[in-house]
Parts: sequence; C-alpha cells; structure tokens
Amino acid sequence: DDSSSLDYVSCMDEPEDKSDLKIHSNTAHMLWFSGLRGAVSYACSRMFPDENGNRHPFVVITMSIVLVTVFLLGGTSELVLDTLK
Repeated sequence: DDSSSLDYVSCMDEPEDKSDLKIHSNTAHMLWFSGLRGAVSYACSRMFPDENGNRHPFVVITMSIVLVTVFLLGGTSELVLDTLK
C-alpha cells in the first residue's frame, strides 16, 4: 500500500511553523539532566591510553561516578519533570 509510505514521507517535511524547531529552555534542561554523559564518559575512559597502567583506575572511577549519577539523577527525574512543566 503506497499510502503508508506517503504518510511517512509527508511527516518528514519541514513544519510550517518554525517555532516547532526551537528547543525550549525546559526541554533543554531535561536533555541536559538525562543526557548521554555517562555513555560518553565511559567510552572516553575505555580509550584512555594505558602506557602507565592508569586506564583501569580511570574506568573504575568513571563507572562509579556514572552509576551514582544515574541513580541520583534518575531517581529525581520525576521531580524535575514536574518542576519544569
């Protein structure tokens, strides 16, 4: 059925109202709050040079910080969403 593929293509068109493209401050705060900092930090720590044998401590410290912030920030997400309404 070609109508479903046309619906998909039409939803990819630019919106008529350019204000839909703006990231509002509440959305920006939530994107920061729930961002991919943990994944990026972990990837960077895994790529840390191990010439002096310091990669493992960096990975352990990074994962500790990531886990603490995931549970701390993840546990308060509902409060932040309610505040940013």
